[in-house]
Amino acid sequence: MAAFNFHQRRTRRWWYVGVTLAAAALFSVFYVAGAGAVTGSPSNFESADGNMVLDTSGNTDWNCFVNSDDFAHNGSTPAGCAVTTGATQVTADANGEVQWVNGQKFDTECPALNTGNNPPKDEFTHVAEYEEFAANGDLYFYGASIRPKTNGNVSGDVEFNQGSGDDVTTAGCRTAGDRLIAYDFLNGGTSLNFHVLTWIDSDNPNLGGNSGKCLVKTDKLPCWGAVVLTVSPGEFDGQASQGPITAGANGISNEALDTGAFAEFGINLTDALGGGPLPCFPQQVWESRSSGSSFTSNPQDIEFVHVSTCGALKISKTAKNASLGAGDHPQANVDFTVVGPSPSTASQTLTTGSDGTVCVENLGPGSYTVTETVPSGYKADSTNPQTVNVASGTTCDNPTTANFHNTPLSKIYLGWHSLAGDGVTAATIQCTGESSASTFTDGGSTPTITKTLGNGTSTLTPGTYSCTVVIDP
Repeated sequence: MAAFNFHQRRTRRWWYVGVTLAAAALFSVFYVAGAGAVTGSPSNFESADGNMVLDTSGNTDWNCFVNSDDFAHNGSTPAGCAVTTGATQVTADANGEVQWVNGQKFDTECPALNTGNNPPKDEFTHVAEYEEFAANGDLYFYGASIRPKTNGNVSGDVEFNQGSGDDVTTAGCRTAGDRLIAYDFLNGGTSLNFHVLTWIDSDNPNLGGNSGKCLVKTDKLPCWGAVVLTVSPGEFDGQASQGPITAGANGISNEALDTGAFAEFGINLTDALGGGPLPCFPQQVWESRSSGSSFTSNPQDIEFVHVSTCGALKISKTAKNASLGAGDHPQANVDFTVVGPSPSTASQTLTTGSDGTVCVENLGPGSYTVTETVPSGYKADSTNPQTVNVASGTTCDNPTTANFHNTPLSKIYLGWHSLAGDGVTAATIQCTGESSASTFTDGGSTPTITKTLGNGTSTLTPGTYSCTVVIDP
């Protein structure tokens, strides 16, 4: 373990991810040869063949996105693609060659960024992502990267964060439940392994199977936990390109690539991260590492992708209001309780604004129950509560929407009073919607006796009503 002297490496740029992977080397390593798609892949994404070309009709590969999502345009979309939209391609170094500020610790909670120069073999020129959910709620993540130069094996990390930075000066702050996934394409890119770290803090010391201990023993919470998870071979696949890729076959950058310059993988992220509803990850940080399987190489280039693994829920509330004119109108200041995703019981209360809507982003995808607190004097016309399925990747610009509508209620007041004296006469009163008449006698205590009537509940929706009063002396 002398090679991993933490004290000696603290002042070295990028030292900390190398330490992470050094510790990972102590655990079992699994390898998967490139073939087919990840088990259960909803789109049958061909993430194991090391190319971008669709090989089998009914599957999906990167060139299926050439006419959308900022991918290079290489003619028409291939025939037979199961999916043709929804991926993300990021051209590297839009803000210069971004890197962690020199001297930061591995467990820096809110790492700062600056720019510098990295060796070409350790740079990204492009990264691409695609995410999808299976019917059982499992999140599948597909990633691809292109480097301008190749040098043996391909290694890197993808950090999944619940917070976001500005991609220039800060990466944002790490939050309990964030994950760091280390990947290594070995044997010339024909085999692959993954390891996972979990960010823990004093309020959440046991996430990811941890027990409050940091991977770097001299550090204190918050930190990357000491438990390094290995991913089961059935949950991932991938391969680096085994031959040159022509420009025409490169739908990501439309450039000719040398052998090994392109690498791709697919992973069942839900299972890899321990199952159950995942936290929301609106930011992914791609970190290149020098080629090699020793886990001691220092990371170099960083690229940010802001594709949310979560979704957005918009609640729209309308009601009739004669003072605003005929028809329906937005209803403000109405409270809704939102519970989910299933089977979680986490809840929050949302209140509609002046436009009758409220929208919340960064929700974990899945089933939510939305319950309206019906305002006094109104009747809920819509199903209440409603169950909605929030889809990943949705934002408040294209949200999952739940619509609610209310109708204002009224009461009818009728007055009757006997002029002949207390108890001399009686009356029966019956209005539209009532099955029988109500009988009243004058108590004499007030000049007029009034009674609320209507529909058995004394509340009436807008409409035309007739009331009959029969006085019986």
